[in-house]
Amino acid sequence: MRRVRCWHLFLSLLTATLARAAEQPVVYQGKITVAGEQSLLGYRVLALREPSAERPWDKEGSPVAFDGRFRVTAPPGACYLAFYLGRYLDDGSLTRVEGKAGDTVTDLEIAARPVRAVVTVALAKPNGSALGRSVRGHLCGAWGRYDASTLGVASDERGVLRFEKVPAGNYSLWVDTVSGQREAQPLAAQLFHGLEVTGGKHEQAIPLKLAPGGAVSGRLVSAGGQPAAGWLVNVQSGAVAHPAEAGAAAEWASGAVDSYAQIETDAQGAFRLAGLLPGAQTLDIRQPGESRVQHSVYVTIQAEQETDLGTVKLPATGWRHLFEGRGLEGWSQSDLFGRRDCRVEAGRVVVPTGDDMSGITWTGAALPKRNYEVTLQGMRVAGRDFWCGLTFPVGDDPCSLILGGWGGEVVGLSSIDGEDASQNGTSQTIEFEQQRWYRVRVRVTGDAILVWLDGKRIIAQELAGHRLSIRMEVEASKPLGVATWRTTGALRDIRLRPLPAP
Repeated sequence: MRRVRCWHLFLSLLTATLARAAEQPVVYQGKITVAGEQSLLGYRVLALREPSAERPWDKEGSPVAFDGRFRVTAPPGACYLAFYLGRYLDDGSLTRVEGKAGDTVTDLEIAARPVRAVVTVALAKPNGSALGRSVRGHLCGAWGRYDASTLGVASDERGVLRFEKVPAGNYSLWVDTVSGQREAQPLAAQLFHGLEVTGGKHEQAIPLKLAPGGAVSGRLVSAGGQPAAGWLVNVQSGAVAHPAEAGAAAEWASGAVDSYAQIETDAQGAFRLAGLLPGAQTLDIRQPGESRVQHSVYVTIQAEQETDLGTVKLPATGWRHLFEGRGLEGWSQSDLFGRRDCRVEAGRVVVPTGDDMSGITWTGAALPKRNYEVTLQGMRVAGRDFWCGLTFPVGDDPCSLILGGWGGEVVGLSSIDGEDASQNGTSQTIEFEQQRWYRVRVRVTGDAILVWLDGKRIIAQELAGHRLSIRMEVEASKPLGVATWRTTGALRDIRLRPLPAP
């Protein structure tokens, strides 16, 4: 009996020892350098499962020494080493690492971007004159807003926004122009892409001109003809952090946290949205208390004019959200040559660089083969080839939309009559910015494939008399899948809806 008790005691001690060993943190240490900087005091390094543009308010991190040396601990497994100056992330130095319990990883060499001491953005009216009033600006990067905690930065009365200690890099700026008052000439709240910030000790001034705004109005009724009272109408965002949570705040392309262009329909289902950017826009429609989008309406906005949609009858069947922002339920890792496993981070699917390809394939409930739309938001995170190879069904035949292939700029359908996207009539070149979200929409009808990029139609391929196929490299993406070629991509807001048969 004593021997049995000793054996149980031994097993208990062994189990406790193994548990403690599994809890041992990983230590990462090394040196970060910034061109032209001798002192790196003020930088902090955090080990994060999911990085964010702004330093999390509840995490202090570890200080970086004067000479750039750092030491930080993290739980076992994969994480990012994120370097912040003040509250701003330098996403150029973001480093993904992975360690086992008790490991010490040394001699990490990381290069950060130089910092611009002050960035000012001077906003002007469409005629070039000074704005003359205060607005709010939201600085955005690949990992979200840099000013989420302050709900943006307020400009001065001239319309000048001021940002301090901004790491060099490429940014977007969302400008919310709504002042709460009806103005004689409303300005469009809009997103400016491609703001290039360079390092330097002095002020960098960036002039921007706002566009005149337009408006849209209409009345929503249900499929049964009843007024859709209390429904929410807003400009398409597709950046809901966790759509399954009712009340989750929608963002505009990682821009304003409070969607400027959102309104609730009245008792008769009527609505009016003002201050919209001229051009092709998508209005997302949600039921009261729902964060998931049920329907969308496409409209072309005219500057300084109001577009009346009249009565819009909502279809009985709306969007199916194929990605919830938390996991890959309904998807599998595509069995592609040289694949690396995709993962979910910060509400997006990260498709890592493969040798040659990585991707995900839909394995959930059956999807329509004709008369449907599929939409997503995607970006090229790193690399120089296609960041979105979307394979989709067209009847019994598959086809692929390639965005950014053959060196980074080729766009088209693969394949039409045996010719791939670089050779057939849909082939074209589009220059894609790194780490910028793009909205992609594909419509399959009984007689055509239509493709839009950021609201602009780029492909209209008739089906009659043509043969569709896919390249053998993406056979594993059938029936619906997204892949990259030697490139890291990111995906979010993947949805699909049936269309009424013509």
